[in-house]
Amino acid sequence: SLGLRGAPRAKIARVRVPVRRGEIRTGYPPPSRRGYQAWRLPVKVTFYSRRGPTFLGLPAGPDEVAVDPWVIPLGSRVYLPKIGWRWARDTGGLVRGNHIDVWMPSRRLADRLGVWHEVATIVTS
Repeated sequence: SLGLRGAPRAKIARVRVPVRRGEIRTGYPPPSRRGYQAWRLPVKVTFYSRRGPTFLGLPAGPDEVAVDPWVIPLGSRVYLPKIGWRWARDTGGLVRGNHIDVWMPSRRLADRLGVWHEVATIVTS
């Protein structure tokens, strides 16, 4: 209870959606089922070059992206056109909503790449 005694409760409709293994869905959240889930999401892509540990405690490296864990679960695989497959292992103070921050080895390269708008494919297990 959140201290909302007497407040009306919202009713949540549960819908079962048949999905074949490996099928790509558009939008978030993906339907819940066994195995892996994959969907596409339009995102804003920026670049960063911070050193040190990621949110999960692993060292930041070339296959890392920072995401908003409310939108893309940590530990997911993320495919970005022109960049390839990366792991969602970090969060960022300015990474909110459909925003992905891609790790780059140098600040100069990160600044040069600027901001992109892409459709990312997210795969969770």
